[in-house]
Amino acid sequence: MTVSNGRKVTDYIPKLEVDAVFMDLQMPVMDSVSAFKRIRAISGKCAATPVIAVTANVLSESQQEMEEMT
Repeated sequence: MTVSNGRKVTDYIPKLEVDAVFMDLQMPVMDSVSAFKRIRAISGKCAATPVIAVTANVLSESQQEMEEMT
């Protein structure tokens, strides 16, 4: 399944059984760091779903944001 923004990720993940989540670091509506934190706050199986964040941005701020998600 593909969704268009970070909020939709957090809306759909509790309803679906997914093996992993791939998301861009800079998504519209809700960035991936906020979405990641919401996913981890959800109780049950989806709280342990692997989340892979990717970005084409090479700025040090982006690297720090990705490190927060590990």
